[in-house]
Amino acid sequence: MTDFVYIPILKLKLGERGALFQLPPADKAKLRPLLEVLPESLKKKPGKVKPGGPPPPTHAELVAQQVADAWGTETPIFIDCAYQIAGLEGSTTAPTAITDIFDAMRSAKIQAIPVFTGHEAPSLTTALRAIIATDGRGACLRAHHQLPKGGTLHAPLATGFYTRSIAALGLKAAQTHLLVDMGIFLPGMAGPHAASVRGIINALPSVSSWRTLAVAGTAFPKSFAGLANYSINTYERTEWLVWDTLRRNTKPSERMPLFSDYAINHPGYLEFDPVKMQLNGHIRYTTPTQFLYAKGQNLTTRRRKTVIISTPGAVQFRGIAASLVAHPDFSGPSFSAGDQYIDDVANSRTATPGSPTTWRRAGTNHHLTLAVRQVIAASGSGGGASLFAPSGPTGPVSPALAS
Repeated sequence: MTDFVYIPILKLKLGERGALFQLPPADKAKLRPLLEVLPESLKKKPGKVKPGGPPPPTHAELVAQQVADAWGTETPIFIDCAYQIAGLEGSTTAPTAITDIFDAMRSAKIQAIPVFTGHEAPSLTTALRAIIATDGRGACLRAHHQLPKGGTLHAPLATGFYTRSIAALGLKAAQTHLLVDMGIFLPGMAGPHAASVRGIINALPSVSSWRTLAVAGTAFPKSFAGLANYSINTYERTEWLVWDTLRRNTKPSERMPLFSDYAINHPGYLEFDPVKMQLNGHIRYTTPTQFLYAKGQNLTTRRRKTVIISTPGAVQFRGIAASLVAHPDFSGPSFSAGDQYIDDVANSRTATPGSPTTWRRAGTNHHLTLAVRQVIAASGSGGGASLFAPSGPTGPVSPALAS
């Protein structure tokens, strides 16, 4: 049995990194994040370098420092460079870029475990094989399953896919963490989705041999267009209902997967362009069976021809936070660092009402805390804080993670 019960899939962005940093040790010990590295094109421009001064950090060095600040070096972490690879599509530099990232991780003493999909080009497979051989921590096979066109169940990959994928990297199942990524779950379909997942798991080669086995997916919406301003909207956490259905129906002879989700994100990545796109003030909040989306209104002043349409800006977050604090599903300020932040803003105990980044940090921190405790409580794993017990002091946000 593993010493962790939950694999959250997170982007390597400031809000998510801050959420990880603020986790108390008891909760942190029971989860292992899978961090998706974003392309180098999204890196902030380096500041001016004084003549004779040190050069700015490379993208690989910056990624390693971000991971170290957020997660530390004591516990392994899954590192997925698929977006980095996609950003270099058509280039021959992808293997070098991935090698540089894991070299930087190694220099920073980070216990990084590479993630692969089984669809890598030969040159990238060679680079990953060298990383795995050097670090000796195995790897994570993230096997993506997609909905058939017009269907409601997920299609299994061919059995040979799994054995070929790990063999290409010189791995055996016992050295490989297997993440069956189902992508999108449809609300109201927990039962059929759970049956589909069970079929996929039972068809896996050497199902009992994999180092760990987890199932990921989400029903978190892709778009919130059309919602009324200053409203709280609810969405089913189908991924949790799928996992809980599996838990309740798994036979003693069958393998029960670990829980994995996308936290408070939809799969995929959309680079936000503030010039072309409008951003609404909102807070994302997780309950045991639902997502809450508390919507404000546009954060910025807009121009419509010559008319300036003013908005309340960030100050609206105080009112949005107050509506969440008054909601019957609010967990209370002592539940997590994220909940404390929501309560502090709602009651004007903060100097500012925050920003989209600090609110992503708060919502993600609350979600991680809730999800890991929820899995522990459901599975009887023990060793973690009780579901609604105070999380204890978490200390200030790291200067490197403050916005």
